[in-house]
Amino acid sequence: MSMVSQNASAGRNPGRGRLGATPVSERVVYDGKYVTAAGVSAGIDMGLALAGRIAGDEVAQAIQQSGYGLTARQITAIYLASR
Repeated sequence: MSMVSQNASAGRNPGRGRLGATPVSERVVYDGKYVTAAGVSAGIDMGLALAGRIAGDEVAQAIQQSGYGLTARQITAIYLASR
């Protein structure tokens, strides 16, 4: 995922530009300490992207491959084993 300029907004709504947000084509947008996504499936992508940033790509891939059925304890175990 690429970094974008301040006040960017994920999605394709051209009217958002009038409200101070700049529409971009990325599904997940990082803007400083804020992260946003355009829709439900992009929200899942955002969760995986954040897991990757926090715990590493291996953990995010394990979550994705599990079909999102991992418990918090299992995710923690994967994270600790990857360190």
